[in-house]
Amino acid sequence: MIKKRPFVSSALRGFVLAAALGAALTACRNESSGDLIRSARDYQAKGDHQAAIIQLKNAIQKQPDNGEARLLLGRSSLIIGDPATAEKEFRKAAEYGQPPAAVSQWIAQSMLDSGEVDKVVAEFGTTKLDDPKAEAALRVAVGQAQLRMRKLDDAAASFAAALAADPSNVDAQLGQARLAGFSGKIDEAVAAVDQIVARNPQSSEALLLQGALRLAKGDRGGARAALEQAVAADPAKAQARLELISLLIADGQFDAASAQVAEARKARGADLRLLYFEALIAFEKKDLAKARELSQQLIKRAPEHVPSLVLAGAVELQEKQLTMAESHLQKAVLLAPRHDGARELLVRVYMASNQPARAPEAIQPLVASGTRIQGATMMLAGETYLANGDLKQAATYFSTATQSKTQETAARIRLGQIAMLSGDPDRGIQELEAATGADDAPMQADMALIAGYMRRGESAKALAAAQALAKKRPTDAVVHQILGSVHVARKESAAARAASGPPLATLSRL
Repeated sequence: MIKKRPFVSSALRGFVLAAALGAALTACRNESSGDLIRSARDYQAKGDHQAAIIQLKNAIQKQPDNGEARLLLGRSSLIIGDPATAEKEFRKAAEYGQPPAAVSQWIAQSMLDSGEVDKVVAEFGTTKLDDPKAEAALRVAVGQAQLRMRKLDDAAASFAAALAADPSNVDAQLGQARLAGFSGKIDEAVAAVDQIVARNPQSSEALLLQGALRLAKGDRGGARAALEQAVAADPAKAQARLELISLLIADGQFDAASAQVAEARKARGADLRLLYFEALIAFEKKDLAKARELSQQLIKRAPEHVPSLVLAGAVELQEKQLTMAESHLQKAVLLAPRHDGARELLVRVYMASNQPARAPEAIQPLVASGTRIQGATMMLAGETYLANGDLKQAATYFSTATQSKTQETAARIRLGQIAMLSGDPDRGIQELEAATGADDAPMQADMALIAGYMRRGESAKALAAAQALAKKRPTDAVVHQILGSVHVARKESAAARAASGPPLATLSRL
């Protein structure tokens, strides 16, 4: 016999819930700051840093000058990817009695994670700590900052000093491997890191660098495997999972990337970097409405986060909202003048919004940087100067773009057109013939070549080129109209009529 459940009124249910909540709050009020700190340590040991942060904030509310609680809160904040909060808490910990050996390395790491490499070196470059392990950790942080500043000799000295203080410091060993990689000795760096991983198979930092080096060698599968191992070794640590998500997005593995974002959310909650990846995945999947919504959320919560501004600008450019795109990208360039992607997109916005005169100033720092420039960037620079009527400068950039396999054909078409406009038809024809000979040659190349032959009065060559194009595109009515026009120019009326008939009949049957 099934017993009926006793009826519970909504009012009584509310009373029960209120009583339970009150009991929980009373229990929380009855816990001492020491109890809360011990609970937070337990959560940290389990990798649940969000729960640890709640407990530590409660402890600090009870005892604001508790340096231990501040130190632990800084550690958890750093792990979940909030370096600004972490630095603030570490400095508070120092203010409330935590010794330099306990906090200096963490303050430096927080600043490093925030990208403030100059400040790390300025504040801690000459600092010496009595504790060897703490001194080694601080030297590593300084060395990493120097590495990012491309001060390789200084970084080498810092990593050597770290190992002198603590020969077992894995991060210092990894620092030396990174130096080898920065110096172009990729194989040496790979061998060193593989040995470090063999000795420390659970080191997420070692596995993370192993993944980066494999990626540098073009081994994307190996890089993914290393990053997956890094995530498994320390699921709560942000960087490995973020690098894995980035790799999956770059490889077009959007579902796998979304799954990793979902896993990360369990431990990291409202981490803005995860929201950024969600927006990026939506953008890559052409879901512009979702990408726009998420990018707007990002900018509202972090108005000076450069990657979010760049993504928002890219979304608005795709949506043809050029004024908004310009606003986001100008701010991104102002905040990060060396951000190549922001500059390229801003130039594209200027070109799309009929403001070519503003484009050269935006792209010049990029092409004059002395770094290896992608062919697409050189093409954009060429288009920028071509739109401004500077044929000589445009030709310089297009010539450089011909060195790129993916851009060579398009660059040669432009060089051919510029040569024609500049009164050098021989050079123009030479470039256009090279362009049409490529396997991926677009119809634009053939059309430009035909026009070039006609301009030089070489109608026989123009006819041969038009006939070759018609064979490549037998059902394209425009192509046959071009062929017909060549016949007309040659006063071949019957051939002109024949050239226009068959393709139109063919198209009618499709």
